[in-house]
Amino acid sequence: MQDFPEEAGARGVRVDLRGQPLLQGLKTASADELDRAAQVLCLHKTESGAGGVIAAGDLFVVLSGVVSLESPVPGRDSVLIDILEPGSVLWNLMETGDAPLRLRAETLAVVARVAGDTVRALVGCDTVLALRLLDVVSRHSRRLLDNVLVTRDRSAAARIASYLNDRIEAREEPQPVVTLPVCKQRIARLLGLTAPSFSRALRKLADDGLLFGSGRKVRILDRPRLATLAAR
Repeated sequence: MQDFPEEAGARGVRVDLRGQPLLQGLKTASADELDRAAQVLCLHKTESGAGGVIAAGDLFVVLSGVVSLESPVPGRDSVLIDILEPGSVLWNLMETGDAPLRLRAETLAVVARVAGDTVRALVGCDTVLALRLLDVVSRHSRRLLDNVLVTRDRSAAARIASYLNDRIEAREEPQPVVTLPVCKQRIARLLGLTAPSFSRALRKLADDGLLFGSGRKVRILDRPRLATLAAR
């Protein structure tokens, strides 16, 4: 198994994981073991897309910064699967063979990793942790499925609307602001769009009164119409 490059490691650095929602309410022994076994990785932004291979069973918690989840494709650009922000949890259960999943730092990021053997042993004796991690896997699978559905046979405007609507769904403000975690070019790639088509569609949504964008901040002006477009 390939591993994260040594320069990405933070030897001797300790971060208390007990403050993370994932560990709250667990058996004390499980929380202590996850915290003790966590390897803290400082990932520096890279233009090459190099990053650590994620082995099956590994658990990751994004502590700060933004990282992307990618799968390299021989002879072409890697496939951008997801963008993970602080607090995101990833538990990989897949043996990916010749198309390994990798983390790529979008910004300077700090990530905690717990090896699969440790996680599997704890899951076997802590029902709460097992259910919590299954929920993580379920939510991540839904996100991946949504990404596939969003980029299949849908207009650029509908893809953008779906992406934004997903991030304001639980909010109660009439005109919430979405802060894009990465540059618009990366969001465009996540949605299967070129940068110019993404910009044109975003401008059209603004001209139609659905939103107002400034830099990475997007204010939603008409939530009902955005939700309708997202559902198409």
